[in-house]
Amino acid sequence: MWKLTERRHKQGVGAMLRISGALVVVLAGLSFSLGITFAHPADADAAIPEAFFVTRITANSLRDSEPHVSGDRVVWDRYDGSDSEICTWTPTGGTVALTSNSYEDGGQRVSGDRVVWYGFPDGDSEIFTWTPTTGVVRLTSNSYHDIRCDVSGDRVVWCGLTGPAASDVFTWTPSGGVVRLTTGGFCDCGPYVSGDRVVWSGVNGADAGVFTWTPAGGIVLVAASDIGDKNPRVSGDRLAWMSPPTDDSGLGMEIFTWTPGGGTVRLTDNALLDEYPVVSGDRVAWRGAGAGGAGSEVYTWTPTGGIKGLSTLDQMADFPVIAGDRVVWCGKDGTDWEIFAWSPQAGTVAVTANTRPDQEPDVSGDRVVWMEHDGSDWEIYTAVAVPVTVPAITELSPAAGLTSGGTTVTITGSGFLGLSGAGAVKFGGVNAASYTVLSPTSIKAVAPAHAAGVVNVTVTGLGGTSDTSGDADDFTYFARYQQNDSRLAYTGSWTAVSTAAASGGSFRFTNSAGASVSVPFKGTRIVWIAKKSPVYGVASVSLDGGAPVDVDLYSASVAYQKRVWDSGLLPNGLHTLKISWTGRRAASATDTNVSVDAFDVLGVLVAPTRFEQTDLRLDWIPATGVWKTSVTSYASGGSFRFANAPGAAVVVDFTGVRLVWIAKKSPVYGKARVILDGGPPVTVDLYSSTTVYRAKVWSTGFLAPGDHTVRIEWTGTKRAAATGTNINVDAVDIIGVLR
Repeated sequence: MWKLTERRHKQGVGAMLRISGALVVVLAGLSFSLGITFAHPADADAAIPEAFFVTRITANSLRDSEPHVSGDRVVWDRYDGSDSEICTWTPTGGTVALTSNSYEDGGQRVSGDRVVWYGFPDGDSEIFTWTPTTGVVRLTSNSYHDIRCDVSGDRVVWCGLTGPAASDVFTWTPSGGVVRLTTGGFCDCGPYVSGDRVVWSGVNGADAGVFTWTPAGGIVLVAASDIGDKNPRVSGDRLAWMSPPTDDSGLGMEIFTWTPGGGTVRLTDNALLDEYPVVSGDRVAWRGAGAGGAGSEVYTWTPTGGIKGLSTLDQMADFPVIAGDRVVWCGKDGTDWEIFAWSPQAGTVAVTANTRPDQEPDVSGDRVVWMEHDGSDWEIYTAVAVPVTVPAITELSPAAGLTSGGTTVTITGSGFLGLSGAGAVKFGGVNAASYTVLSPTSIKAVAPAHAAGVVNVTVTGLGGTSDTSGDADDFTYFARYQQNDSRLAYTGSWTAVSTAAASGGSFRFTNSAGASVSVPFKGTRIVWIAKKSPVYGVASVSLDGGAPVDVDLYSASVAYQKRVWDSGLLPNGLHTLKISWTGRRAASATDTNVSVDAFDVLGVLVAPTRFEQTDLRLDWIPATGVWKTSVTSYASGGSFRFANAPGAAVVVDFTGVRLVWIAKKSPVYGKARVILDGGPPVTVDLYSSTTVYRAKVWSTGFLAPGDHTVRIEWTGTKRAAATGTNINVDAVDIIGVLR
């Protein structure tokens, strides 16, 4: 089969026509590493370090090669085993195959969102273009080869092999169609375009000259030596090309540049082989090699800065490309080919550093692309240049997780470059269980196990370690308590349901009046985890006895383990959350159920502490003579006190949220009077037809956190069945402490 093969390092006067039964593969390599700025003698003025964040675009068993880039759009050709197709990639759109046919496509170039290439649909090569809005458009349809296309904006150029020893330059725009620029019967080929200016090399059989064309100025012969001017490039109105001047006796090649206002300027004057210039704006770059071929180096030139060497001789630097002030090339690091980049601000940076060949770079702005050989085939990579700064965290999502670890957290910020080792991301000083750097501004990390509390997340990269003085890096570790924890106080009728979808494998629900659950905890925050569904209604939530708020558990679809209410940050101390059934529902709900699955607590659930009647902090009235002690193993702590006289009382001062009075009940016991915080008295009957020890005879219920006082008094009254009017105190259970 006839196949046209183009490699940018082989583009001389024109493309080469080659007979081949298979695509030619040249080795290249693979890398995930970040480039790190290294010192270079020519970069003494470089002040802003930068690194490259590398993304692997392809990972397959096919040959992906010849990448080009414009902005964030990358194009390349992919050999699928039978022919080559054109592919494109953007960070947001991923990889898209532009062609899928049974013939060869290649020579792709890109400008903005316009891609051009040549294909062999009819035995000879034709020019095609694609944009996201138009799709694939065929530009030529003739009986000769159209090759070596280039594009700038909406202007496409190429050369057509119009005769046995002739080729001509063509251009196309959406509004003007195809225009033939040359008809001289010479070999006009290798066109490039920038805006509306086209350049090419024209060969008249004796030597080569450089030509340029604009719609307004037509064709202008820029350079015509006796030996040959070739490989012209263009950016705006500046041209650059290489030519072997006569004073080098044919042993060297020199670099020239031209502008309409400044004419031709010779940039090099030596015995070296200076070749393959590229140009962007007023900056020109090229490869300089010794006449004997021993080593090569990349140079750059600007009108104000003159010539500057960018690489070192032992790199065997090759194939420079340019965008603005950034020059990129591939060079040997002593082992294989790597990608290097240079800018005036950052100096020379190694974009790759691995044991695999990296070749064929291209650059647009801060984005570099290249191909790398992974040991079996070629893959496409891209990297974005990012200034090295101290990492900064601006957001964590989610910003909370469980003490058991395992929460996947997206860390957003900047300066996420050069992370290495397990300790690059830490939660409260503990290494993240794992992390993946998605971009210089995003990391996905798995939180490790940690004690409950608020901790700082830190990121350590090339620029140092992130600051922790703000709140954006705060991560809250909650302790999760399941709905069946014994410290939860349920009232009313609740039903337990087992399901793997619930936290801990089960949840509770209620749909009955008077049902509630109280959650005492010590800490600074609590989150209610619940099931939501179409049959769930509105619950009433109150914190520390405050004003209740409604929480709607309705959802159009069933959802488990939802964070339905959050207390926000509270003063550190004892608190009580109460959830009550209301019997109300949203209009869309079909029932009024309320569920409890779990609670995430920044702190701990608390259980009552038992204080025996022997505790000296209890105030017995009178202090002596009235209250008597009875010793028995049936009593809590082995004893209790009882009284049966006017004026007998005991005062219990405590700080907390709840108190339960523990007492003996029997036929000889009467009625006591209980007063909470000076409020209205409550009568508590201690009579029982049989003797009962350690009975919970009265409770304050859940109170607002703080200081409280309970006073228990003898009344001398009893029910008719009782045979005495005794009262007694065995112990008190307090969520809090005695004062």
